[in-house]
Amino acid sequence: MRKPTDVAQTGKCGRGFEREFFGVDAENAPDFEYATLREGFQHAAEVQSKYPWNPSEPSTVLSKKLFRAVRKLLDSKDRGELQLYCCLATVLDQYHGTDGFFKIRDYVVLIDLTVNRNKVQQEAVLVRRQDLGDTQKANAVAQQIVDLFHRKMNRGVG
Repeated sequence: MRKPTDVAQTGKCGRGFEREFFGVDAENAPDFEYATLREGFQHAAEVQSKYPWNPSEPSTVLSKKLFRAVRKLLDSKDRGELQLYCCLATVLDQYHGTDGFFKIRDYVVLIDLTVNRNKVQQEAVLVRRQDLGDTQKANAVAQQIVDLFHRKMNRGVG
């Protein structure tokens, strides 16, 4: 059983990984009214300009690595459409546990950044810090993201 200090330490490390991945500090996030995922996507898109973040050109070493790995696996017609949004300190982060999402046109794949090796996620692709340090593991995460895009595109559901 984990002690409260372990949980606090994991949270602290997790915020550090989020900051390293997105280059954004979400320490003092405001409280939001609940919003649906669709409303949350709109909110996240609106706040990108408040961050030093461009969804079409991720700026940190880790985000660039994953973005490029995903883009490389996509069909050529989708590569130029790929975007990566930061959701830290947004309604998506607060209510839906989503740290970011990849988007191609109306199709979205959620990502959850974590340092917890045992975390299980149903809705989002888990992106673990240790996976991004290894090219083969980073490519496996990128493949999961691309596979989700393909499933959504084949079903016509974003």
